[in-house]
Amino acid sequence: MENATLKLRGVSCAACASNIEEAIRSISGVEACSVNFGAEQASVTYDSGKTDSRIWVDEREGNEGK
Repeated sequence: MENATLKLRGVSCAACASNIEEAIRSISGVEACSVNFGAEQASVTYDSGKTDSRIWVDEREGNEGK
């Protein structure tokens, strides 16, 4: 298992954090996700044999502001 920390912007409440956690957990190969909206970051545990964090980081950045 690998760990990644993602910086987030605009997360303003626990409900937003919960929605982000659910979305990240739905990615095949992601084992766990915890969002801290106060720190504006997500901690993700994933199987690098099943997913590549570069893909979901690139996707998130490409959708910024939408």
